[in-house]
Amino acid sequence: MLDDAGLPFVQIFASGGLDEFAIESLVASGAPIDGFGVGTKVGTSEDAPYTDFVYKMVKYARRPIMKLSDEKQSIPGPKQVFREFDQNRTFRGDIIGCEPDADPGDQTELLLRVVMERGKRLQPKTELEQVRAHFENQFARLPTELKSLSAQKAYPVTLSD
Repeated sequence: MLDDAGLPFVQIFASGGLDEFAIESLVASGAPIDGFGVGTKVGTSEDAPYTDFVYKMVKYARRPIMKLSDEKQSIPGPKQVFREFDQNRTFRGDIIGCEPDADPGDQTELLLRVVMERGKRLQPKTELEQVRAHFENQFARLPTELKSLSAQKAYPVTLSD
């Protein structure tokens, strides 16, 4: 319609309730869309229509603490996520454990790090190109069978012993 009206330079940007499946469908159908604005569905799940953040204290006076509740489980103490990879540096899975757990070893990366302290940022902000390069590096390291939108296998995440 825009091309027929002599406006081929006008770009179409789609947004509003888009997720990876809607975008895949639009692209597959040949919709003349130049860009997608994805917001809400990036940070929410289908069964929880909003992002809800909760602060959970895990340590008080240098002692691990936990909330006791019939409905919710929590693990006391600060956490760390250990990402394991194979000899080709392909990710094998993540292990959630306590922060002072043993040395991760040669085929494990620690994922969590302190980014703020006393209200101050500890590192300079990350530029978009750095974020993009980091994503591309991490995505390339995922097992091939997990890269499809219709992957039958879930990425393994377990709790440490």
